[in-house]
Amino acid sequence: MVSIEQSRLRSNDHVLTRRDSLHTLRLASLAKQWRQRLHESVLVRLWYALRLEGRSFAGRMRTLLSIKHWGVDLGPLWEAVPSERQFDLNRRTNARSQGTRNLIGDYPWASSVDLQIFLRGFDVGERYALRSTGTPEPERRAS
Repeated sequence: MVSIEQSRLRSNDHVLTRRDSLHTLRLASLAKQWRQRLHESVLVRLWYALRLEGRSFAGRMRTLLSIKHWGVDLGPLWEAVPSERQFDLNRRTNARSQGTRNLIGDYPWASSVDLQIFLRGFDVGERYALRSTGTPEPERRAS
């Protein structure tokens, strides 16, 4: 014979089990919603990346096909040292060369178009630094 206390425990177990199963269903539903959102988020990001890179690819191809040589101009190798009447390695060219080597080290898939964009940024930064220190900009041919 089952006592009243045991029947209460069984009914409480049933309630807890039912409550637990509802909680589990809610968690499963939330997990499904999050998986769906994550999947949608990944698809949206993938679409956005493909769209950007597709546009970039078209521009790069136009640029590469419009030029004869696919290298980049780093600048003159030597610079005259007026006080000593001799030539030294050009520090600016050396800095630009080191920067492009670092870029290729970090991004081995970078093309000559990427390097050209990097060097344009280098030039802008150099002009800003010279202007902010009050140093006159040296005359140099356009690269």
